[in-house]
Amino acid sequence: MKEQKAVLVGGGVADWGKAMAAPDGVARFTYATEGTARLSVEDRDDAYLYVYFTGVDDINDEHIVTSGFGNGTMTDGDGDTINIKVDWYWKDQQDQGRFTLWSGNGKWAGIEGVIDVKLKPALTSSDSRFGAFLEGEGTVRQSG
Repeated sequence: MKEQKAVLVGGGVADWGKAMAAPDGVARFTYATEGTARLSVEDRDDAYLYVYFTGVDDINDEHIVTSGFGNGTMTDGDGDTINIKVDWYWKDQQDQGRFTLWSGNGKWAGIEGVIDVKLKPALTSSDSRFGAFLEGEGTVRQSG
């Protein structure tokens, strides 16, 4: 399997569930995110994707997501999907995340890899929604 450079650019909106106090001083809540993205993989045509994932985040009093995780899918126009796990964290005064691609179907069967992203928040004042633009790069490989 050859490793290929991958670039992910997109945006979306997360609907937050009711925040519950946690013993470590943050609030914890569930979320569901919908958005769109462009995945550019070396030696392939760009893929335009519908992205959906759900998870759990921790947020502080300044509406900063300090950590979190989720699972979801990225689906292309042909209906083929990439399964993803995402981990969110705060580093260097920046919302960041890691998308781990762990399987897929159709043209994405056998795909795996990691793409590290940085978020640029677009909607942060709400207690029930969060919007952001993201971009990042990493590597993927595909068996078969």
